[in-house]
Amino acid sequence: MSLIYWAEHYPNAKLIAFEPHPVHVESLKRNLEEDRISHRVELYAAAACCRAGTVLLSDAEHCSSVTTMQRQPARSRPSIFSRSSVPPGSTF
Repeated sequence: MSLIYWAEHYPNAKLIAFEPHPVHVESLKRNLEEDRISHRVELYAAAACCRAGTVLLSDAEHCSSVTTMQRQPARSRPSIFSRSSVPPGSTF
């Protein structure tokens, strides 16, 4: 929903989105196509965080959440954690 808001209010903006759940990524890609804004969205099948670590996702059909975050030593910039078969940094 927030992507649609930003796309409508900033029609010249290029948008960046992160979604770690593979099922939700597919749903989001369909929605972006239907709303005709997929060409403006750089979608990463990954989670974004302010520190390094491992994120474990719980899955209850279309409702998922982060259950734990195992902390690793801090880095100077945010990290991307992929939980799907798509390598981090891949765009759609």
